[in-house]
Amino acid sequence: MTPQSAAVRLLFTSTSGYAVVSPDTHYASFILLPSNATSDNRLPGDKRTRDFTIADQRAYVVVIETETGRTVRTDEVKGLILGQVLTNDTLAVETSQAYYPGGNGHGTITTYSLAKPTAKATTIPTDKWLVGATQDSLLLAPSNMSQGRYGTQPLTRLSKGGDVVGTIAGVTGVYRGGWVERVRDAGTPPPKDSASGPPRAVPTELVHLDSGVTTDVAGLKVEEVALPTAAGLLVSRETTTGEGQNRETTSTPQFWLSAADDGHRHTENLEQFSTK
Repeated sequence: MTPQSAAVRLLFTSTSGYAVVSPDTHYASFILLPSNATSDNRLPGDKRTRDFTIADQRAYVVVIETETGRTVRTDEVKGLILGQVLTNDTLAVETSQAYYPGGNGHGTITTYSLAKPTAKATTIPTDKWLVGATQDSLLLAPSNMSQGRYGTQPLTRLSKGGDVVGTIAGVTGVYRGGWVERVRDAGTPPPKDSASGPPRAVPTELVHLDSGVTTDVAGLKVEEVALPTAAGLLVSRETTTGEGQNRETTSTPQFWLSAADDGHRHTENLEQFSTK
């Protein structure tokens, strides 16, 4: 098995995974593995089977214009890819020499200009995970945020040049389009789902980092949706009736948010959203 295959679950996210879209939806980026770098079903001892190390790992990132399909740039990436994100004009790819960026992983974020595809890439050393992006900044966290809403993390915003431009506390999730989900009072201990279960952080608000608009979502369900012009979120209220096998949950849309504007609530055209 190749190192990238072993780390496959690290890239199953919409904000920093195998395929990502810029907040303005103008670009899409894909991680591609060479055909000779994929694991196969040959028996142990087969001389045709190659043992891969992280140092051997090679992959490609391909950025296209979503409207035309035109290839904007293609770059070979060496090392294990931990994540990739797009701002409105920059691709950022995080690589490592281990399955984590800290310590001997020697994590590195490499940024590639999309406005100037022939420009030289910039490298930024980091011990944090690249977990998302806004229109013009990168979002980093202490962990890869794959554990669901079982805790909160401080999020760091980096400029494309690697400078810290802001932080946000109590983050429980990152969405496409520049939103983060957070617990308003990060100092309050979260409730437990059961006596033996881990504490579950309950998100209470969405923050649109590009505009600063904050939306109360306490007790509501948040889902990513595809809008005609930008990434968006659908916020619904769930109600449960019945018990046992007759238990039924109904989701009713309350409002939606779009990355194409300042992130304010929309209640028009709610009937367009299906909850099936």
